[in-house]
Amino acid sequence: MASKTKAQRPASDQKAGAKKKTKAKRLTLPALSDDQLREFVIAFADGRIFTTAHIPEGQAANLVHLIFMPAALGAFSGVPKRDLKNIGVLWEYIAQAGPRSINGYPMFMSCRMLNKNDWARARKAIALELERRKEIHV
Repeated sequence: MASKTKAQRPASDQKAGAKKKTKAKRLTLPALSDDQLREFVIAFADGRIFTTAHIPEGQAANLVHLIFMPAALGAFSGVPKRDLKNIGVLWEYIAQAGPRSINGYPMFMSCRMLNKNDWARARKAIALELERRKEIHV
């Protein structure tokens, strides 16, 4: 016996305006290799990368979605909060910025993510690299 299609089912079996349950999008952020993280640290120290860490703490909530447009356009909608908590920082190369800016900040139509563990490692390495650069004698 063939199963009944929705149109053939009795009205009592059909839920008015019922929405399909959609499976939550999972966000996995793999760890960067040491070489990839080194490249990130050098680019950051060179000023070739913009991150959410560049936004003053009091302004971050208002500006992140304006600077990183994918966040405003729903890139993270449907992603469980536990997965979002694994994001250490959103970032992108300055060269990828659009022609406009918002409140003096670049605007990006793309963004990359670094997981919390990589961001913690990167912050330490960035601080060491910036300090090393201050002590270069010429």
